[in-house]
Amino acid sequence: MPSSFERNRAQDPRTHRTYALPETENREKAAKETALKTAARIRVPATTANLGPGFDVLGMALDLYNEVEIRWGGPSQALLHFTGPETAELPTDSTNYVAQGAETTFRLAGQTPPFPYSLTVRQNIPISRGLGSSAAALVGGAAAANALLDEAVAPLSLVQALTEIEGHTEQLGAAMFGGLVAVALAPIAPSLLDPTPDHQAPVETVPEKHPSTKHREKVLIPLPVAEQLRFILAIPHTSLETKKARASLPDQISFTDAVQNIGYETALLAGLQHANADLIGAGMQDRLHQDTRSLLFPAGSAVLSAARAQGAFGACWSGAGPTMLAIAHHKGKNEEIGKAMIDTFAAHNITATMSIHQMDTHGTVVLSRS
Repeated sequence: MPSSFERNRAQDPRTHRTYALPETENREKAAKETALKTAARIRVPATTANLGPGFDVLGMALDLYNEVEIRWGGPSQALLHFTGPETAELPTDSTNYVAQGAETTFRLAGQTPPFPYSLTVRQNIPISRGLGSSAAALVGGAAAANALLDEAVAPLSLVQALTEIEGHTEQLGAAMFGGLVAVALAPIAPSLLDPTPDHQAPVETVPEKHPSTKHREKVLIPLPVAEQLRFILAIPHTSLETKKARASLPDQISFTDAVQNIGYETALLAGLQHANADLIGAGMQDRLHQDTRSLLFPAGSAVLSAARAQGAFGACWSGAGPTMLAIAHHKGKNEEIGKAMIDTFAAHNITATMSIHQMDTHGTVVLSRS
């Protein structure tokens, strides 16, 4: 019986751009010989990472989606087309993550595309805002190509391969499978569970390339989150590159700060499972990265304080920012919390947009194929 991860492969249109692929004289014959579908469309969710103390460990999918459509045929160059805001400057060649995701699937499946194909991306996830746009691009392209191949590549194998490109396993895993996931280092061939509702099949592991951990591998662990929780985003109309935000972080931290963050994360995970406001509030603190990043983006701290003052259980940076995330109960003053956040941004001369979300539990899903 396939796992829910394998049942929920998704496709979605997002954005177009171009890179070259070889043509063939008889495209219809080539398609039949390689047993390919002719078109597929998937949906891939945005993700938020860290949730305060879970730096490079926690990733969660949100109900905000890109769609990616892949289709065989077209001119001698494959067309990668984007629709949506802020897409005009995205690369149009094979450096684009959507294209790299698709090519990763074809490589793992042992397939050489017999003729050009187009990728259409409906870009709804804001770019460079700390909402996993890079992970969504890679997973979206990979899953769309996989849908054409009738899921020839296991989803966890795709996450493993895509980690070598992007590196943020927690966001790639959340985008692929949905829900809240944690990334842990474990000895090779660990006996852990597949992050599916059935919790039966052993997971594949994602090799960790860092030299200090060369004998260990990353594994994805699913974590429960109460359905009553809502996730409020304040998204500034300005970007903050992940590389720049990460470059600001210290190379070392104190033993005391490391221990404190373990306590915060433990409280947070218990709070998320039971929708406990006190535990979420105690847990959404951080000693590793947020204070340093606030030096790059001082308005962030004020926005988080405004969210808490208005009744949010807790608040934190979303990924590397500059989006700020607050957590509240579905019956809470969520609109008021969001308004307080964007008003605080406005007080710092920053325009921002507010939106309220649930956790996505499906991950990347196939919407259609033919």
